[in-house]
Formats: sequence, structure tokens, C-alpha cells
Amino acid sequence: MKRGLGFLLAGALVFGMAALPSSVAHATEAEPALPEIPAPIDLPTPIDEPAGDTPTAPSEVPDRSFYFNESLRGKAVLFYGDSITARHGLKATDKDYVDLIQEQLGFYVKNVASSGASWTRAIDVDTNDVFRQYEQIPILNREADCVCVFLGTNDFGRGDAASRSIGTIDDMPATPEEAITVYGAMNLFFTNLLSVNPDVKINLFTPVWYPTGFEQVNRYGFNLGEVKDAIFNIAEKYGCRVIDWSSGVITEENKEGLLQSDNTHVTPEGYRVMADWLLALDRDAGQE
Repeated sequence: MKRGLGFLLAGALVFGMAALPSSVAHATEAEPALPEIPAPIDLPTPIDEPAGDTPTAPSEVPDRSFYFNESLRGKAVLFYGDSITARHGLKATDKDYVDLIQEQLGFYVKNVASSGASWTRAIDVDTNDVFRQYEQIPILNREADCVCVFLGTNDFGRGDAASRSIGTIDDMPATPEEAITVYGAMNLFFTNLLSVNPDVKINLFTPVWYPTGFEQVNRYGFNLGEVKDAIFNIAEKYGCRVIDWSSGVITEENKEGLLQSDNTHVTPEGYRVMADWLLALDRDAGQE
């Protein structure tokens, strides 16, 4: 960071009068006069720089964005997520959106998603959350080039906790057991991840279209739209990129054939639509 230098200019002229030895007579008019003290030099008055030219401090938040294009080839990408990333309802021969984009771009992938997973702490030990997924892969968390997190729907839709809320962006629980707000869970997850992998690139995914919409309030008093807002706000805080699956990829109008009969999980064709949309979105992104 460039900084202006301050200069302290000071001048002092000190005259001392030493005692004369006794052998020397007192000064007379014939003695030479002391030299005149030179007049002070006028220093130029500093000119204030225009306010607009003052350098500003760069942002302290690094850009952790990455793109699903050729720039990803050969990288190690880690996927956290819920049932949509966990391929719920697909046959072994079917391909989900991770399979399809990996096939095109040739990155290395580890998918630790599980059905029912959430950001906030899952009370039922048989149900996963982002922290239980994190604990499965300590080495990969340290070594991954890129991390994707596709969570949020179950924070809204699941009713397995006595208390759960959106919270505030400053929430910071001490442990996963205390991560009962969406913001708090996100903050703790990123604190843990970045402590072991400070240079990792991170993309966050919003929930896809949901049958009850993004405005319906759940039993905890918040809606899916607030979860989506939290994802965007946390992404800005940590320098992550957001991929907004709710922005017309799967909708009420085109859901036929793209969603399974429960209107929530995705069909093989739906995954292909998601992958094609993402590849088209990022084809030329991030290129110099």
C-alpha cells in the first residue's frame, strides 16, 4: 500500500558564549564583530492534493470467484450440498449437473453432498449439515483449489430443531452445535475453511425454484428469500461468487420434465438444463 511521507522540517541556530581565559583582555571596540545571524529561509507552503487524487486503501476482501470454463481444467473442486447435488432419485447411469460439467471441463471432483443437508446444525445425527460434511474430508479441505456450496433449502424447509433463524451477518457461533442461525453457520464454516486453506476459490449456489415460492414463511419465522439474501450477503463478506439457480433456470412454467414428481428434486433432463445454463453463463467469464 502506498503511503504519503510526512516531513518534519526544523532549524535551530544556537550560539554559546565560552568563558574567556584570564590572560585575554576584555573585548574592546577593536575586536571583530560577531557574524550576523542569517535571515530565516522562507519554505514553500505545501500544496494540498485534491481530494479526488488521494489514494484509497484497496479492499481487504480477496476475490475468491472462479468460473466453470476451461480455466478450471486440471483443478481439484470440492462440492458440498444437499439432495440436489447428492443425485437424489437418479439411477447409477444417470448424470447430474456435477457429472455433466466435469465431463466437459476435465477438473477433479469430490462430492460430499447428502440428502437433507443444511447450513445450520442438523439436530438428528442421521441428517447431515455442512459441518458434518466438512469433518469427513479434512485433507481435501486443505488441498482443494475450489469449493462449491449448494445449500439453503433445508434450512428453510426442515423442521427438526427447536430453534432456528436467519440471524444477522455478525453471528459467530463458537461450535457447530451452536450454529442455529443461517448467518452464524455460514460464518463459522468459512472461518474454519479459510483457516486451513486461505487461498481457496469459492462459489455459492442459491436454492433452485421451490414449489411454495420464496416468500412463504416457515415455522421458524423466515422465508427462502431471506436464505437467498443471506447467501448473497455472506458471499460479499468473504469475496465469494454466487450462482443464482433461482434466476429462471427451472421455473413454474418450464418445470415439467425437469423436476421429479415431488416438484423438488431434479430429473436427468433437469440436470442437463442446469449444466448447459452454467456452462453458457461462464463460457467467456474471467478471460483476459
